[in-house]
Amino acid sequence: MAPQQPKNVPTTAPTSESSKPIVGRDTGYMLESMGRAYYEVPKTTPLKDPTLVQGLLTNAEITTMVKEISDLQDERDSIYRVQSQVASLAPNLDSNTLIKPETKSQLKVRINNLSDLVNQGLNMDSNFTMLEAKAVELKDQLTQSLKAFFRVSKKPSETPPIDSKVITQSIKERAQEADRLSRSFMSLHQQIERTYTETRDALPGTGPLNLKPFTSLTAPKTEVTETPSTPKLK
Repeated sequence: MAPQQPKNVPTTAPTSESSKPIVGRDTGYMLESMGRAYYEVPKTTPLKDPTLVQGLLTNAEITTMVKEISDLQDERDSIYRVQSQVASLAPNLDSNTLIKPETKSQLKVRINNLSDLVNQGLNMDSNFTMLEAKAVELKDQLTQSLKAFFRVSKKPSETPPIDSKVITQSIKERAQEADRLSRSFMSLHQQIERTYTETRDALPGTGPLNLKPFTSLTAPKTEVTETPSTPKLK
């Protein structure tokens, strides 16, 4: 699941020039004031200090990345449900004596194609998990870097600390990676849905070769009853 945000951490930041308020005038100053408190910024530091503003911007970028990943949780979970449905198809198909050999061969091709797509989805889910962990790590690094900077310098310079620059760049790269992965995952998810539905339609509609409707596998977790025999493989 998506990592929890630490308490009192600002999660909204400027989306334009650093000289402008974060959102509305009053709300912007409130959020910047929260950032001052969280990063332990000296009272003499201007609210529009570039290092503080960049810290808020970078923190917001982390938050956006985490939310983008979190918003895909239902789709990510559904890949494991599809995996569970598909796992027993090939063995049950082999043991079925009522299906002609040539039909079995055609169905196996469909099942194998679907399994390959599911495996791609599982690999992507692992990458999402790593990005979530990296987001928590980078958020902590950013916080510690800015706190150290403001603690040492009572009058912060116009240039952010080098550590903060490196962290900011790493966060941008991870955010771009998360965006690319999200787009690829949703494209793959649509392909899995099409292949799953086509395979379900081609299989006998009853017995051990029956597949649940795809919509029942993509419903939110709270609406799906998981069986102890098919735990989510994380």
